[in-house]
Amino acid sequence: MEYFIILNKCAGGNKARLLWPKVEARLKQLNISYRTFVTQYDGHAVELANQILSQITHAHHSDAVVMAAGGDGTLHETLLGCIGYYATYPSESKIPIAFLPIGSGNDFARALKIPLHWDKALEQILHCSKAASLTVGQYTNLDTHDEGYFTNNFGIGFDATVVHDANRSSLKNSRYFGKFSYWISVINALRTFQGFNTHVKIPGKPEDVYQNAFLVTTTNLPTSAVGLRLPQMRQRIKINWT
Repeated sequence: MEYFIILNKCAGGNKARLLWPKVEARLKQLNISYRTFVTQYDGHAVELANQILSQITHAHHSDAVVMAAGGDGTLHETLLGCIGYYATYPSESKIPIAFLPIGSGNDFARALKIPLHWDKALEQILHCSKAASLTVGQYTNLDTHDEGYFTNNFGIGFDATVVHDANRSSLKNSRYFGKFSYWISVINALRTFQGFNTHVKIPGKPEDVYQNAFLVTTTNLPTSAVGLRLPQMRQRIKINWT
């Protein structure tokens, strides 16, 4: 087995940069075959995942795993790159994706009970003998007609504002204060955010209109924003997933 690792050293407020030498030392100690691809900018993991799958395909590599090492954003971009590649080459054999959670939020890891400590998570990956099938959300922007995918949550409104601001916060890349970037963004959004009108259309049912909505979220996980557990809704609607 060979692991193609997409590494985001900036994840977790540069925590990943400090942890990576330990991870690499463990891989070498165990004589694991791996290649490392380090992201250089936002969206780079999408390109790297596409390039890696192309290399694997041309080399006829049957025992390969693409590993995202970073936070939820690194995993998301890796997934997008893989989906984009298979959309172009649908007949190619699917390569499994592994996730080493060394970011700040790690909601995906919490939901799937992936250990949050790197050594236990790596041990789980290396001892995994069979890939599991997981649900991935898909959405369509009706204005631009673009399609997108998500592993965690897809939000419009307050939560999207918080994530947008947190990802652009100067604290995001801080080793000590990176995990607080979300909460500071929450406080700022509470002071400035304004509600909006929302139209919800479900096939076979009348359209619902919500005045002055605060947030609209479709979730694939029970938690969001660094482990914040989402409340269970009394009324549930059916959503088509891909």
